Amino acid sequence: NPHVLPALLLDVPPEERSGIAHGIAVDATHVYWANAGQLNRSGGRLWKVAKAGGRALAVLLARASDPGALALDTENLFWLTRGARGALQRVSKNGGTPVTLASGFSWPEALRLDDGLAYVAAGQGIWKVSKLGRDLRQLVEPGRRRGYNSLAVDDRHVYFTVRGGPDIYGRSWGDVYRVSKDGGTPELLAGGEPSPAGLEVDNEHVYWLAGASPSCISFYRC
Repeated sequence: NPHVLPALLLDVPPEERSGIAHGIAVDATHVYWANAGQLNRSGGRLWKVAKAGGRALAVLLARASDPGALALDTENLFWLTRGARGALQRVSKNGGTPVTLASGFSWPEALRLDDGLAYVAAGQGIWKVSKLGRDLRQLVEPGRRRGYNSLAVDDRHVYFTVRGGPDIYGRSWGDVYRVSKDGGTPELLAGGEPSPAGLEVDNEHVYWLAGASPSCISFYRC
């Protein structure tokens, strides 16, 4: 029902309002989010709160370096640190010492998981690495593409969106691709889309948002 009012789960404490809430993920019991802090400073925090609401619990007690996109498996919380030398990190959902799985990503923006692997979309391409931090591999190199900002995965492919340059009217255009999980030549699924983002996939279709401006957003599938 589009007229149902949202329920406030948590009002963030004033001392944690200096940054930006930059990522969100959910499991059966909790909502997790990142307070990103200020860019290129170790001012971020990772938090969780019960779906029923209540007191926020810090998943990562130490300050994190600009946490962004989040993803979950049954035991761990994974996140990307933003910036020119971003990283993929992991910590137990119950807290503990964070583990860096891979680093050196240029402005990473999107993160997805499957059974054993993590996939990262960054400025210089699409990467995969095991959840244990082994076998880092680049699936897609940047070429003429300007930036990768959304990811989705199914059993065989990794789907991603690519930013294009602005046209003479200042509008940004991009494309939707997929590539085998084993790598290879990316396959163009949809081209010339206005600022494609928010990628999802099911057994039949690929879905994404496209908006030429903040006031004009559309929903597409192919």
